[in-house]
Amino acid sequence: GPGSSHNLLDLLDVPMDSASPPGESPPPPALSLRPAPSIDAASFQARWAALPPAPGCAGGSRVLTLGANAAAVLTAPPPLMAHLATRGFATMASGGAPPAIKYYFYAQAEDGAGLFLVEAVVNPAARAARVVLKTDAGAQRGAAAEDILAEAMASFAA
Repeated sequence: GPGSSHNLLDLLDVPMDSASPPGESPPPPALSLRPAPSIDAASFQARWAALPPAPGCAGGSRVLTLGANAAAVLTAPPPLMAHLATRGFATMASGGAPPAIKYYFYAQAEDGAGLFLVEAVVNPAARAARVVLKTDAGAQRGAAAEDILAEAMASFAA
Protein backbone atom coordinates (compact mmCIF):
# COMPACT_ATOMS: atom_id res chain seq x y z
CA GLY A 1 0.00 0.00 0.00
CA PRO A 2 0.99 3.68 -0.07
CA GLY A 3 2.44 3.56 3.45
CA SER A 4 4.99 0.86 2.61
CA SER A 5 7.52 2.97 0.70
CA HIS A 6 9.52 4.02 3.75
CA ASN A 7 9.82 0.39 4.84
CA LEU A 8 11.31 -0.44 1.49
CA LEU A 9 13.89 2.33 1.91
CA ASP A 10 14.74 1.03 5.38
CA LEU A 11 15.07 -2.44 3.94
CA LEU A 12 17.51 -1.23 1.30
CA ASP A 13 19.35 0.80 3.93
CA VAL A 14 19.03 3.93 1.81
CA PRO A 15 19.31 7.12 3.85
CA MET A 16 15.99 8.94 3.66
CA ASP A 17 17.47 12.20 2.38
CA SER A 18 18.77 10.54 -0.78
CA ALA A 19 15.26 9.62 -1.91
CA SER A 20 13.60 12.02 -4.32
CA PRO A 21 11.08 14.24 -2.54
CA PRO A 22 7.49 13.43 -3.53
CA GLY A 23 6.34 15.10 -6.70
CA GLU A 24 9.84 15.62 -8.10
CA SER A 25 10.92 13.35 -10.88
CA PRO A 26 14.65 12.66 -11.13
CA PRO A 27 16.46 14.87 -13.63
CA PRO A 28 16.58 13.42 -17.15
CA PRO A 29 19.90 11.91 -18.19
CA ALA A 30 22.23 14.35 -19.85
CA LEU A 31 21.87 14.59 -23.60
CA SER A 32 24.41 12.53 -25.54
CA LEU A 33 25.15 13.48 -29.14
CA ARG A 34 26.19 11.10 -31.90
CA PRO A 35 29.91 11.33 -32.62
CA ALA A 36 29.29 11.50 -36.37
CA PRO A 37 25.83 12.81 -37.26
CA SER A 38 24.72 12.88 -40.89
CA ILE A 39 22.06 14.76 -42.78
CA ASP A 40 22.01 15.94 -46.39
CA ALA A 41 21.83 19.59 -47.38
CA ALA A 42 18.27 19.40 -48.72
CA SER A 43 17.00 17.86 -45.46
CA PHE A 44 18.90 20.45 -43.44
CA GLN A 45 17.28 23.30 -45.37
CA ALA A 46 13.80 21.81 -45.12
CA ARG A 47 14.11 21.12 -41.39
CA TRP A 48 15.67 24.53 -40.71
CA ALA A 49 12.64 26.19 -42.32
CA ALA A 50 10.17 24.03 -40.38
CA LEU A 51 11.60 23.59 -36.89
CA PRO A 52 11.01 25.85 -33.88
CA PRO A 53 13.92 27.44 -32.02
CA ALA A 54 15.17 25.96 -28.74
CA PRO A 55 14.11 27.81 -25.55
CA GLY A 56 17.18 30.02 -25.27
CA CYS A 57 16.78 31.15 -28.88
CA ALA A 58 13.02 31.72 -28.81
CA GLY A 59 13.47 35.49 -28.80
CA GLY A 60 16.04 35.49 -31.60
CA SER A 61 19.72 34.74 -31.64
CA ARG A 62 21.58 34.07 -28.42
CA VAL A 63 25.16 35.27 -27.91
CA LEU A 64 27.69 32.69 -26.71
CA THR A 65 31.22 33.56 -25.60
CA LEU A 66 34.32 32.03 -27.18
CA GLY A 67 37.62 31.30 -25.45
CA ALA A 68 40.21 34.01 -24.76
CA ASN A 69 42.38 33.25 -27.79
CA ALA A 70 39.58 33.04 -30.35
CA ALA A 71 40.74 36.12 -32.27
CA ALA A 72 44.21 34.67 -32.81
CA VAL A 73 43.05 31.16 -33.67
CA LEU A 74 39.94 31.81 -35.72
CA THR A 75 41.05 33.62 -38.87
CA ALA A 76 39.04 31.31 -41.15
CA PRO A 77 36.18 28.83 -40.51
CA PRO A 78 38.04 25.48 -40.04
CA PRO A 79 39.39 25.66 -36.45
CA LEU A 80 35.96 26.09 -34.90
CA MET A 81 34.52 23.38 -37.16
CA ALA A 82 37.15 20.91 -35.96
CA HIS A 83 36.54 21.83 -32.32
CA LEU A 84 32.75 21.49 -32.55
CA ALA A 85 33.11 18.16 -34.35
CA THR A 86 34.70 16.77 -31.17
CA ARG A 87 31.50 17.74 -29.33
CA GLY A 88 29.13 16.11 -31.83
CA PHE A 89 28.29 19.17 -33.94
CA ALA A 90 29.12 18.61 -37.61
CA THR A 91 29.30 21.42 -40.18
CA MET A 92 26.82 21.65 -43.03
CA ALA A 93 28.24 24.89 -44.47
CA SER A 94 30.53 27.73 -43.54
CA GLY A 95 31.84 30.89 -45.10
CA GLY A 96 32.84 34.47 -44.67
CA ALA A 97 35.73 35.93 -42.72
CA PRO A 98 36.15 37.89 -39.49
CA PRO A 99 34.30 39.79 -38.12
CA ALA A 100 31.42 37.65 -39.41
CA ILE A 101 32.23 34.00 -40.04
CA LYS A 102 28.98 32.15 -40.68
CA TYR A 103 28.36 28.50 -39.94
CA TYR A 104 25.57 25.98 -40.12
CA PHE A 105 26.09 23.08 -37.71
CA TYR A 106 23.98 20.04 -36.94
CA ALA A 107 23.89 17.33 -34.31
CA GLN A 108 21.78 14.28 -33.55
CA ALA A 109 20.87 12.69 -30.23
CA GLU A 110 22.66 9.40 -29.71
CA ASP A 111 19.36 7.62 -29.03
CA GLY A 112 17.93 8.97 -32.28
CA ALA A 113 15.35 11.18 -30.54
CA GLY A 114 16.37 14.61 -31.67
CA LEU A 115 17.91 16.65 -34.44
CA PHE A 116 19.66 19.91 -33.60
CA LEU A 117 20.40 22.57 -36.22
CA VAL A 118 22.50 25.65 -35.54
CA GLU A 119 23.16 28.88 -37.36
CA ALA A 120 26.14 30.74 -35.93
CA VAL A 121 27.70 34.07 -36.87
CA VAL A 122 31.05 34.41 -35.15
CA ASN A 123 33.05 37.55 -34.46
CA PRO A 124 36.41 36.23 -33.23
CA ALA A 125 37.75 39.63 -32.08
CA ALA A 126 34.70 40.10 -29.87
CA ARG A 127 34.82 36.41 -28.80
CA ALA A 128 31.13 36.30 -29.64
CA ALA A 129 29.00 33.77 -31.49
CA ARG A 130 25.42 34.76 -32.29
CA VAL A 131 23.60 31.46 -32.50
CA VAL A 132 20.14 30.15 -33.25
CA LEU A 133 19.56 26.50 -32.39
CA LYS A 134 16.46 24.71 -33.71
CA THR A 135 15.29 21.24 -32.78
CA ASP A 136 12.50 18.72 -33.19
CA ALA A 137 13.28 17.23 -29.77
CA GLY A 138 11.29 19.53 -27.49
CA ALA A 139 12.29 22.18 -24.97
CA GLN A 140 14.18 20.01 -22.49
CA ARG A 141 16.54 18.50 -25.05
CA GLY A 142 16.76 21.79 -26.90
CA ALA A 143 18.01 23.46 -23.74
CA ALA A 144 20.47 20.60 -23.13
CA ALA A 145 21.85 20.98 -26.67
CA GLU A 146 22.21 24.72 -26.11
CA ASP A 147 24.25 23.97 -22.99
CA ILE A 148 26.54 21.61 -24.93
CA LEU A 149 26.97 24.24 -27.64
CA ALA A 150 27.69 26.99 -25.09
CA GLU A 151 30.32 24.81 -23.42
CA ALA A 152 31.89 23.99 -26.78
CA MET A 153 32.11 27.66 -27.75
CA ALA A 154 33.54 28.64 -24.35
CA SER A 155 36.22 25.93 -24.52
CA PHE A 156 37.30 26.87 -28.06
CA ALA A 157 40.72 28.59 -28.00
CA ALA A 158 40.37 29.00 -24.23
